Amino acid sequence: MIDGKLLSRGTDPIREGAVDSLIARLPVLDHRRRIYGYELHFRGKLESILKCADPEDGLSSKTISDSVFLCDFETYTAGKRAFVKVTKDILADGFIHILPSKSTVVEISASVEPTPEIAAACERLKGQGYLFAVEQILESPWSDFYVRIADIVKVPVTKSEDPETENLLRRLAQKGVRFLARDVETPEIFERAVKKGYSLFEGGFFKVPVIFSRTKDIPGFKLNYLRLIAALHEPEMDFEKLEGIIKREVSLAYKLLRYLNSTSVGSYSEIRSITHALALLGEVETKRWASLVLLTGLAQDKPDELVTQALTRARFCEKLGAGSREESRDQELFLMGMLSLMDSILDRRLSEILKAMPLADDVKRALLGERSDPWWSLECVRALERADWATVSACAEKLGADGREIGRAHREAVQWAQESHSTLEEAA
Repeated sequence: MIDGKLLSRGTDPIREGAVDSLIARLPVLDHRRRIYGYELHFRGKLESILKCADPEDGLSSKTISDSVFLCDFETYTAGKRAFVKVTKDILADGFIHILPSKSTVVEISASVEPTPEIAAACERLKGQGYLFAVEQILESPWSDFYVRIADIVKVPVTKSEDPETENLLRRLAQKGVRFLARDVETPEIFERAVKKGYSLFEGGFFKVPVIFSRTKDIPGFKLNYLRLIAALHEPEMDFEKLEGIIKREVSLAYKLLRYLNSTSVGSYSEIRSITHALALLGEVETKRWASLVLLTGLAQDKPDELVTQALTRARFCEKLGAGSREESRDQELFLMGMLSLMDSILDRRLSEILKAMPLADDVKRALLGERSDPWWSLECVRALERADWATVSACAEKLGADGREIGRAHREAVQWAQESHSTLEEAA
């Protein structure tokens, strides 16, 4: 939420009019910081929201039966498990059956009374292969029932030290139940939770840069990658200068040729030089290719989700810029989104990294947290990463965008980031 308020004029662009459902996804990582799945949060049409017990995050029967939503489900899960919060009404209506059992984790609060109807619905889903993630199990008078159906138990990390929680963890671990630590926001908290036996984790811990008191030198190849970023975004692209940089890093030249071969661009022409290869790609595609290669190279020792989120941010900011008064700056906004996680990728202060970057002043200010015009696009996608709908609405108002535009830009960004990552892996 921005300044503790929703919107200055008391309106909400996400709720007004005919708006496609918005979906936010929060990554669930394992103890190796690899993606296990995504917790999906929904914000749809006003009439759908009003049918939900939880108006901010709830999944209504109308939303879940929407064929468009089913397409979005595949896009947002990326082949991983989807944690979907359900209400007692969703369970009773049976709409959860529309979602694939092999990839859906039914997330339920143990505060829901397991009436005969609810208990029977849960048992049917268990029999069909759905997994259950249960919250608030320790506070529930019906904990015995939920212990029996739980495959995953979600615990706020603040309660991980409680003796009662530790006893439950030991008891259920013997039955193969996994524990998921919520709100894990720092690497230190993550490490402590791993030692205590938690195997799944939610929170922003993987995006926190580890800044050492004594600054370590950036490896040579990473410095070369940063020089390439700077050269890419000079006012006029110099392909010969780029060729000189790429030649000094053999792997870059190889990846460029492999990438070109994997696209239709290079299939009708014999490549004579790196400059020729870059010219075939063209300025825009060269920047995109470089963004993919540089991010994966710079983040080779970091979680893949960090690269995915950086690419999603970049594409989202670009897409919103293409449809707004910032249209002529869409490439700048793409770079802004990409660089917004560079401190986490390099474990360096962003202010230091940006010194060598040829960025517009308002873009640099946005990256450093000041509310220049480009900042609103970046803040909007960051709010979607944490399902902060109040901030999404505030950003939409500032950007002059409605929920349909925000939702479309986010879906396309998520899909593009995943497809681009896959293309680069195939070309590696």
